[in-house]
Amino acid sequence: MSLFVDWAGGEGRTPLKLRPLRPAAHYIMFFLILTIIATVSQTEASQAEAELYRTLMKNYSAIVRPVRNPNKVLTVSMKVFLQQILNVDEQDQVIEVNAWLKY
Repeated sequence: MSLFVDWAGGEGRTPLKLRPLRPAAHYIMFFLILTIIATVSQTEASQAEAELYRTLMKNYSAIVRPVRNPNKVLTVSMKVFLQQILNVDEQDQVIEVNAWLKY
């Protein structure tokens, strides 16, 4: 099966011949369509997740400390494991690091 397409103002020009897709192209088209479908379904899940987040966090205040006894001291401990120094800016006194946190 061959398809022909005429060029614009095609007097004296050879028409462009379109050939059917090769089997590899069928696989590419299949995975492209599959990717589009997966993206759309993931977007719908994200909307449900956003609605759940809004519902759960509706009355949340970051200022309030979640403890039973507000007069008792809350001890928070954290360890930082330095993995790599990425950049040091002496003039602005900024250091960028790669680190692991354990809390």
